[in-house]
Amino acid sequence: MLVSTDADDDARLAVDRHRWWTAAGIPVRTLALAPGRLGGLDHVVPVLAPSVRSWSLRGVLRNEVAWAEVVVLVGPAADRRRSLRLGPEGPPIVVDDGLGARVVEPAPVVTPAERTAARRILGLDDEPAWLLVHDARDRSAARSVRLDLPGAVRLDLDDRNSTEIVVAAADVVVAPVASAAVPLDLLAGGVRGLPMVALDTPAVRPYVDRTTGSCVPARSGVLASAVAEIAADPVRRAAMGAAAADRVRSVADPAPWWGAWLQRCTSAIP
Repeated sequence: MLVSTDADDDARLAVDRHRWWTAAGIPVRTLALAPGRLGGLDHVVPVLAPSVRSWSLRGVLRNEVAWAEVVVLVGPAADRRRSLRLGPEGPPIVVDDGLGARVVEPAPVVTPAERTAARRILGLDDEPAWLLVHDARDRSAARSVRLDLPGAVRLDLDDRNSTEIVVAAADVVVAPVASAAVPLDLLAGGVRGLPMVALDTPAVRPYVDRTTGSCVPARSGVLASAVAEIAADPVRRAAMGAAAADRVRSVADPAPWWGAWLQRCTSAIP
């Protein structure tokens, strides 16, 4: 999928902010096509995520390809390389399958005071609260999932302005849809000390296991049972949350990943 968001202004800002990179003394002006932002590529190279309804931004895309020295296609975008019509003089292409490392900014574990304040803001008392996360492409599928947890409150991250409050108030972070790439919001919850529950896929296995949460098969009732079991045991939940924070920090550390991407882009330049 070449297009992932409607954030036209954000896309332009991302390009302006990262237009010039210097690696080994060589100016690198690369361009990552969406969904590069989902994998943290916007920290490394300019990222364009044109809206499917924005013809003007598609014109911007053509202009940016003209100056780019490397074009990075991420995930399903790799299947659309022919639609770019770069021509024989187009820049070299670096392809990422989208299954590699996910980048999560370091963040402190939620403190008891933060948790109390967040739950008060959201009107929660002692109810178990689980946090729903999903890839943007899986929003409809995620919303159709019904876990039927007695007394539980379902939260989600569709309102990005309240993300920190929602994460701080949650007991468990849950990715209810199998995805080729681990949802970054799952890791963003884990790094703040939330146990992670997700459907078993190769992408989530480095992060989610019995120590950090629960990686479950896609069978009816299994996901709900895993969430309920963790939410009902505060001692176990705290231990899993601490392990999740350590795991995400160790596996999703952005520093070496950014360096590796700069090296890949630089080496592609003729």
